[in-house]
Amino acid sequence: MKLSIVGAGMGQEDFLTAYGKKKIENADIVLSTKRLAQNLDCDKIHLLSIGEIVDFVEKNPEKYENVVVLASGDVGFFSIAKTIARKLPHMDIEYVSGISSLQYFTAMIKKSYDNVTLVSLHGREKSILPFVSYNPRVFALTGGTY
Repeated sequence: MKLSIVGAGMGQEDFLTAYGKKKIENADIVLSTKRLAQNLDCDKIHLLSIGEIVDFVEKNPEKYENVVVLASGDVGFFSIAKTIARKLPHMDIEYVSGISSLQYFTAMIKKSYDNVTLVSLHGREKSILPFVSYNPRVFALTGGTY
């Protein structure tokens, strides 16, 4: 099985890279959470929770030759890709970058993200105060349950 983790940007088809779209088109099956899949037009999508994705891949190594897992944003920016790779160390995984929320946000406000301190508070019990107290520019991912 060839596993590709594709950064789906903000979960809209317009924010997928051309290479990401090609990986999805050529996949036998696309594994995704409901939130990411709801705005994508693809009949190969199989909806799973994040926890179920690893189990599915482990239990179906012979059934599918080409599997894509959709990740939000970019696979290298506080991504589920890191967790999947840690739980599947024996897999040869291709990482396909997407557009991160940082890239999207800074483009919308017409500012660069040079010298920005990056913080993820998403699903974590953490205070942003130390980061904004000691850094002039902070970008924080938020949300999730605590």
